Amino acid sequence: MSSPIYTFAHIFGGTTVLDNPDELHTYACQMINYAEQLEMNTSAMQQTHSYIHQRSMTIATCAAHSGASHPSSAHCANLCTVLAQHVQSALSVIAQLRHIADCMMRSYNLYSQTEAQTSRIISALTMAAAYHYPVPTAFALGAWSTIREMTSPHASLIGALTNSRSAQEDYLSGVSRIFSPCEGIPGVADALAHPVSPLSSTHTSYAMNIKAVSVSAPLPAAHNLHDTIVNLEKLSIGQPGNSYGTVAIQRYTHTDGSHSWIVTIPGTDGKKDSPFGWSQNLSLMSSREQTREQAHSLLAVRTAMHRAGIKAGEPVALVGHSQGGIVAAALASDAQQPYTIAHVVTAGSPIAHHPIATKTTWVTSIETDREIVSHLDGRSNPKHPHWLTVRGVISDSASGLANNATAPNPAPAHSTFPSPTPVAHAAEKHELTHGMNYHRATLEDAQKLHNENLNEHDQHIRTLTEGTMDKNMYFRCRISSN
Repeated sequence: MSSPIYTFAHIFGGTTVLDNPDELHTYACQMINYAEQLEMNTSAMQQTHSYIHQRSMTIATCAAHSGASHPSSAHCANLCTVLAQHVQSALSVIAQLRHIADCMMRSYNLYSQTEAQTSRIISALTMAAAYHYPVPTAFALGAWSTIREMTSPHASLIGALTNSRSAQEDYLSGVSRIFSPCEGIPGVADALAHPVSPLSSTHTSYAMNIKAVSVSAPLPAAHNLHDTIVNLEKLSIGQPGNSYGTVAIQRYTHTDGSHSWIVTIPGTDGKKDSPFGWSQNLSLMSSREQTREQAHSLLAVRTAMHRAGIKAGEPVALVGHSQGGIVAAALASDAQQPYTIAHVVTAGSPIAHHPIATKTTWVTSIETDREIVSHLDGRSNPKHPHWLTVRGVISDSASGLANNATAPNPAPAHSTFPSPTPVAHAAEKHELTHGMNYHRATLEDAQKLHNENLNEHDQHIRTLTEGTMDKNMYFRCRISSN
């Protein structure tokens, strides 16, 4: 029996991460201020100790002259001893605070001058090499990935092609500049969208058929972030009575009579009569809103939302896998669309270039480091309090990331971090980790971290879905020739 595959989740974005290394300097300064305040309080304690000690000596002298002991003398002596101990403890804490602040300052300097610069240099060199020497750079990255892959008991050709996420993003970004110097990957996608897709240039020869259908195993109500991913997985694999190209829409009625909605969108299926075809991905990733609006999958979802009865002002959460997530991001990026997109949840979707208004729309992106698809945008997702990226690092070991070369921050052997999450139904050899089983395991592992930002995103979904689900609709989307 082969050993299982595990995923370790890392969370990027939110409000508690150090997106800017200058924050480390700020926290160090705050710690110094705390040390100074504590030092002032300690000084007051020392003065009190000195005063009590003097009073104790006075009482003792008076008692000696009178020839009788005074109980206050012993009490003052004990109080002086306790105060002296507290003073010493406070001085020790002050010293530790100053030491930690000094270490933070040194870390800040080291990080800002070394880590950030090194990352930028490596990224810039990779993009420059890809731009000037695309073929040799591809061979070099391939050789490097192959050498890394050979050390794994789950080694495979797919694994060699997928084990270097950041290098892949930089390479794709660099190559795209050859064809679109100003816009990069979105510009290339826009240029390719029309000639590649026979359906993109015109809609006059084809008709969109959106039909409400019944399914034998409806999706249950979703009450949190995990539920939305579980339902997306069920929709993606096709449950009994539910065929490809089907969009699920659920309405939730709150105690005050208001409504909110969850729209669950499947990924690319490649079927000839489906609006979720391969070529639609290019349209959806285009730099031009007009091109994105012409994607058949986006038109299908928008039509289904209209047929379901979603009204302007009613909060909507869009949940999508792969192309379904790009559709969700494209809809949320359209400032003219009539719907109130409150939350976007994506699994394995390249949406970093989409101009989502994060002031009003929350985004929870779930990715894995070996799936390629989510890296096709050529850069990492924006980091924002309302845009959180949960990235799963695939590992062969359950003991930690100490021996995993793909981990951004390997865990030490004595780490108290939660154990990793095994991926259900994973192949014996490394494979594309684009399946929903990998994304679900990544989210489950992230929830073990009890991350404040992830909890906020989960609570936002809970708020949208509180109340009763009173509508559970399904729309089968097809394209037919006129």
